[in-house]
Amino acid sequence: MISLIDIFEDFRMCFQDNLDATIKEKNKIWEDCYISNFSELERKCKEDYETNGYG
Repeated sequence: MISLIDIFEDFRMCFQDNLDATIKEKNKIWEDCYISNFSELERKCKEDYETNGYG
């Protein structure tokens, strides 16, 4: 089964009241609001982050 994620709606909901936040705050908001709700996405993001030399 394929599970679709409505990233645009999630993005809007996460940031609608936080547009003036700093980049660091926005990263934390995105992590708390979105990535942490999808464990496979979280794993893939962290793996890609480390693989590309950012970690």
